[in-house]
Amino acid sequence: MKHLELINSLYPYFPKDIDYYSDKYQVSEEYQFLAKVCDSADADKQAYLDLLEELNGIAHTVDFTQLFARDRCFRLLTDVSQDFSLLTSVSIIAPYFIFQTFYNTGGRRESFDVSQVPNLLMEKVSITIQNFFPSYLLLPNELRDIPVKEISLPRTPLGEVTIAQAIFTDASI
Repeated sequence: MKHLELINSLYPYFPKDIDYYSDKYQVSEEYQFLAKVCDSADADKQAYLDLLEELNGIAHTVDFTQLFARDRCFRLLTDVSQDFSLLTSVSIIAPYFIFQTFYNTGGRRESFDVSQVPNLLMEKVSITIQNFFPSYLLLPNELRDIPVKEISLPRTPLGEVTIAQAIFTDASI
């Protein structure tokens, strides 16, 4: 999917040119639609629970999801070492997933630098996700930071939201 197609596919979920903290945002058609999509994904998450169970067969994995305004994805933490975990986010509004490193020590923080995560683990997780969701792909790095200037999120003002933040979460990306 080209970046303009991807950006255009996000507009049904987010009101354009309205600040998240404006009264207009909460009552917008787009926000109401996103709420329904999140509620539906939360109510019918058997595939994600099955994915979580399958990933637990690879390495200890826990659900780290908080759907709705904060997250538009299921977030799964897979143990790598005592110091860090692999954080996998699987979007509910676009057919993509991403990997991040979640540091367990020295103050919780996340990073796109996954160089310390064994490639074999990321390959196994990718294959497992694609077995459950065949149309899903790893979000290419070149798309991750492209701005979606017309939308805002709880922690990211108008003009600063990226594709990755819109698809997954603006809590830490």
